[in-house]
Amino acid sequence: MKEDIIIIGSSGFIGHHLTKTFQPQLHTNHRNSPYLLDLNKPKLNTLPIKRQTHVIITAGCTNINDCTNRPRETYTTNVKGTLDLVRQCKELGLFPILFSSDYVFDGKSGNYTEESPTHPINEYGRQKEMLEQRIQEIAGDNYLMLRLSKIYSTSVGDLSLLDEMIEALRSGKIVRAATDQVFCPLHIKDLKAIIQQLIEKRITGLVNVAGKEKISRYEIAIMVCQALGASPKLIQPISLDELGAPRPKNTSLCCERLYQTVSIQPQTLKTSIEELSLQSQSLKEHIKK
Repeated sequence: MKEDIIIIGSSGFIGHHLTKTFQPQLHTNHRNSPYLLDLNKPKLNTLPIKRQTHVIITAGCTNINDCTNRPRETYTTNVKGTLDLVRQCKELGLFPILFSSDYVFDGKSGNYTEESPTHPINEYGRQKEMLEQRIQEIAGDNYLMLRLSKIYSTSVGDLSLLDEMIEALRSGKIVRAATDQVFCPLHIKDLKAIIQQLIEKRITGLVNVAGKEKISRYEIAIMVCQALGASPKLIQPISLDELGAPRPKNTSLCCERLYQTVSIQPQTLKTSIEELSLQSQSLKEHIKK
């Protein structure tokens, strides 16, 4: 499959991990790839496309505050540039795979399906909503859009959800965690396996992609704290309202369509926390030697 895929944006968290798995012959980023692509004016025909059939578009701005503070600039990359890529995919006969977000919802009810009405409350969510609404105008039914919840890894130093918490607690630092932020985190390795199976099964359209555990950030922090044997006093409960730009509180996703389609059981948070905790401790002991 590796020769059939182009990855746009391989320097970001998801793009980096997908590149390691799919090992595409053609991928673009802004660092060490031989191929660069400006999302302000993307031109796929400048890339040496040969046998590739699929384009995974991971490029764009995912920082909530950046989208809030720089709406025009981030719109150019997150919406305009991405839709330009989709249009070019159609012209070149390539199948686009894109990512949306659970932030397209207001977070008032949770358990959202693919058919649930969207109602974003911040700029990032609005940009993702625009993608969802306009993709069919360009691609028809010939696309796959994955609406993601929080994606994390168990790689030390990745600075994803668990790694940040573990490093902070091991250093005796306070971890501020929202008690009212509920989501369905998914391990990056499960996301990679899901993408592979969806491609193989030729699934199209919008698909919710998230883990099966509905949990608050505060509950995750407590689990990490217990796994490390750290003082629970280091966990500071807060409200999501304290974090600047508005964020939806309950963005849990219903993924019945997904798990009826793929044969994957996502890794539990308990297993992930234990895995990363052991890796982190082993690395520290190695450094001391």
